[in-house]
Amino acid sequence: VTMTAGTVNRVYGGGNKAFIGDFDTTNTKFEVDKDAEAGIVESFVNISGGRVKNNVYGSGNASFVDGNTRVNLASSSTTAATTKTLRIDGSVFGGSETNADEDKTYQYKAIGVSGDATITVDGTGYFDEDGLSTVKINGSIYGGGNNSNTRGNAKLYVDKVGVKGTPMSMASIQRFSNVYIKDSVLELNGARDRSL
Repeated sequence: VTMTAGTVNRVYGGGNKAFIGDFDTTNTKFEVDKDAEAGIVESFVNISGGRVKNNVYGSGNASFVDGNTRVNLASSSTTAATTKTLRIDGSVFGGSETNADEDKTYQYKAIGVSGDATITVDGTGYFDEDGLSTVKINGSIYGGGNNSNTRGNAKLYVDKVGVKGTPMSMASIQRFSNVYIKDSVLELNGARDRSL
């Protein structure tokens, strides 16, 4: 999925109740054997500009990616933006929107991504004439899904987002095995471990 401008409600790297990769259709709870080998499928979300009014997901809605998900925002996207401004009003997830039951209870055993989830936010070149960052994420950044988990490692890379005196204010950063923040100023207001 590639977005360079405009306004959308949500962005999914996976399908809507449609699985990506190999999936056992008898496994209706997305419960993956922790010793099973992950698939080699990769789902990519590249957003270099525009506005997302709700959330961004590396995986899909009530679906599963048997492999890895990668969410690349701003300069880390593979396609250049029309204008270097990116605004996400909701949250960013490496995993799925909901689990198979589509309920509102977070389930650690429900796996929306069988491999790794990687989210990269690179604000290089995303500054206005006053030197303020034009990358905004108002919600949280999660390594897993909204109420499902990621079986592999979840990694977050943030570079050149926010400036001294005017940080990027967001809710939280959660469910990552590794977080790398470089040349950035973030303000985390705090949130419970869920987005619903």
